[in-house]
Amino acid sequence: MMDSAHYFEKKGLWEEALYCYEKIGQYRAAAAIMDEQGMELLEMGKLENLQERLARIPLEDKSRYCSLLFLEGEVYRYRSLYKQAEACYEQAIQTADRIGNAEWKSKALEGKAKIYLDTIQPLKAERILAQAIELREAAMLDGAAEETGRLYRLLAENLINSGQALKAEKWIERARAMGVHIEDGNLEARLTLRTGRFEETRRILSDVKTNGHLDEKQNLPQSHREKDLLLALIEAFTGNGMQAKTLSQSGIQHGIDIQAPFVEACGWIRMGHAVQLNEQYDLALAEKCYETALDIMGRLSIERGKAEPLMGLCILYGSRREYERAAEAGRKALLETEQVKDVWLSALITLCLAIASIYNDRHKEASENLRKAESLINQCGDEYGSMLHAFWKSYYYYSLNDVPEFKTAFSIFLKRMKTGGYEFFLKKRTTFGPRDLQVFAPMLIQAVKQSIMPGYAEKLLEDLKIPRLNAHPGYTLRVQTLGQFRLWLGNREVEDRDWQRGKAKELFQLFLTKRNQFLMKEDIFQILWPVHEEKSADRDFKVALNALNNVLEPARIARSAPFFIIREGIGYGINPQAAIELDSRIFEEWAEAGLVEKNTEKSMEELERA
Repeated sequence: MMDSAHYFEKKGLWEEALYCYEKIGQYRAAAAIMDEQGMELLEMGKLENLQERLARIPLEDKSRYCSLLFLEGEVYRYRSLYKQAEACYEQAIQTADRIGNAEWKSKALEGKAKIYLDTIQPLKAERILAQAIELREAAMLDGAAEETGRLYRLLAENLINSGQALKAEKWIERARAMGVHIEDGNLEARLTLRTGRFEETRRILSDVKTNGHLDEKQNLPQSHREKDLLLALIEAFTGNGMQAKTLSQSGIQHGIDIQAPFVEACGWIRMGHAVQLNEQYDLALAEKCYETALDIMGRLSIERGKAEPLMGLCILYGSRREYERAAEAGRKALLETEQVKDVWLSALITLCLAIASIYNDRHKEASENLRKAESLINQCGDEYGSMLHAFWKSYYYYSLNDVPEFKTAFSIFLKRMKTGGYEFFLKKRTTFGPRDLQVFAPMLIQAVKQSIMPGYAEKLLEDLKIPRLNAHPGYTLRVQTLGQFRLWLGNREVEDRDWQRGKAKELFQLFLTKRNQFLMKEDIFQILWPVHEEKSADRDFKVALNALNNVLEPARIARSAPFFIIREGIGYGINPQAAIELDSRIFEEWAEAGLVEKNTEKSMEELERA
């Protein structure tokens, strides 16, 4: 067997030689081959093979080679086993120090830094990268330019992770000048994503797919940099919920397939964002997605990884008017990002705290969080974040009826939306946008009245198919008719005591039943007051109609025309321009879609939704 091992080794048949050496227990010889050939296995993405080979070599023999300790660290890192990876890199650093090998010490430091790049912990990564760069520049090692350039690329990535986009771009140019592939790790895509240049991000990722540039080695896990995970985040930010869901599902499955639980957890986070945007899913499902991600991060002992799902929960709880839970989730998320100096995510989390405060009428907290968010966003250079902040600031002042502050903030919002090409924000539910898109209508109407970019505001109203109105309630009516009858004005549920008269509810239910037509008063009398004389019925109808309008539009200015219930000629009914979500109509649409769908799997999915 020894002769066979020597023969295979001379012929360069490394797999066969390794098999023979392992069979006869010659692990020192196996370690020597792995020292020569291990990097090739890593570059080919053969993590399982590499892990099995390294596991067979005793620690005593493994510790003779910095390369084997480094490779073992790489395998653990790609498998999201970061504590074990760090221990291996540390052993490699100590071994390199003992034998005086500056090159392997630099590589081991680089591997250790990548743990904190993978898990987005900029403060820790910065210190280790500085050591690696200093060592490599001082040692004047062979191939120093390219190796140092790669460290510069990692430094640029770390600056992106900490929200320092302008500095990152300078280091990217330095790395590119030294012959480093910037496409590796989707670096520029992440830079444009974190600065709000979404179309550019999509183009870069599309080029990546076309040209085949992924990471340094195509087959290796990318952590949070996986293309589908980045695209899922963009689609959620820009309001494309179904695309975000599909990409998130792909990310989850990819994480499972490559045995990288951190990647899987990131997929669950993005799935939570996607589910929040799709009206057919209950928010409880989004909550479950975030909780799944938190559980995986907990098992991996990656506290930093909990920040984004906690941010998602902050938005979710805030929109459900569960302020204390929203505030707690936001505070926990901020604790993680502030510890590692991720300014960009801290800015978004702080904005989410402001949004939750606004939804729950916590004016003092809203004002303070808006102020903090503005400072953090300005540090990042995130154009989209600046637009988001301007919107929520203007919405805050609009809700307080503070006209001067509203004019200033809304003017900034319109300018940033126009220059950034973010008009989708008005038309689709987005991660950081309002849950109810109807809020834009009264704000744009007010902008026209106050001459705040009036031409642009009028164009936006036309694009949204909102007719010329003097006022708009600014919310969608959501109605539950299957089971107990319930009504929400936006996200506020109408209580039983709000219905001043029973006939007001019955009148509304009649209008819903006949929602595609206008009813003459005489027909309404016959249905609701069949035994009344016409004069008496007319009086009760007017009282019930007034009570109904007060329920549907409690903030309507006295003597102004109602919006939801209108008179058309001599008929009364629901305004065709009004946004009304009716559960029975949604049920009918899903059921019909399921019955006509020829694909059995899709048909079952539609019918299950119904």
